[in-house]
Amino acid sequence: MAEQRIVIVTAASRGIGAACARELATRGYTVTLMARSEEVHDLARDLDGLGYVGSVTREEGKPIRHIDIWRGESTMPLTRISLKRGKTAAYRRAIMDNIYRAMRETFNGPEDDLFMTVSEHDDGNFLYGATYLGIARSDDLVIIQITAADTRTTDQKKALYRRIAERLAEDPGLRPEDVFISLVEVKRENWSFGLGDAQYA
Repeated sequence: MAEQRIVIVTAASRGIGAACARELATRGYTVTLMARSEEVHDLARDLDGLGYVGSVTREEGKPIRHIDIWRGESTMPLTRISLKRGKTAAYRRAIMDNIYRAMRETFNGPEDDLFMTVSEHDDGNFLYGATYLGIARSDDLVIIQITAADTRTTDQKKALYRRIAERLAEDPGLRPEDVFISLVEVKRENWSFGLGDAQYA
């Protein structure tokens, strides 16, 4: 079995540190990246390595401060889905299932990390711009608000939007024009999944 070569790169979120990390990865090293910026997570994902946010400096007489570890798998989003009243339970379930699958395919989240709600609205409580940005929307419009940890790249976000539209076109048959997505990003410490704990802090 080939020996695994591991290298640690500090100040790796940008500049010389990031360039060195990329070069070492092309040479076959497994890279472990450290920086004070959360941007190190994106580079770690690109290079199939590990990303750490923190500092290894210490004040005299004090222990090394805490370092937060990212292992390539990010918390999945909280998803709120809004649509006009009148669709069947099977229709609504198809929307939830296909959004979840699209997120699994593009956002690299853990299995069973699934938290979604669907809200149905009467005509007077559901308004939208029917032609905003030149997109012809209908009363089948589905508004999807996703709250997620701010660990994904722009390419991942674009892939998510595209994949949700593709999957919902397949089932339950939504036109891409009727898929509206808003992504709200928050810090990892802004989540509590129960027990009063901040599991990702």
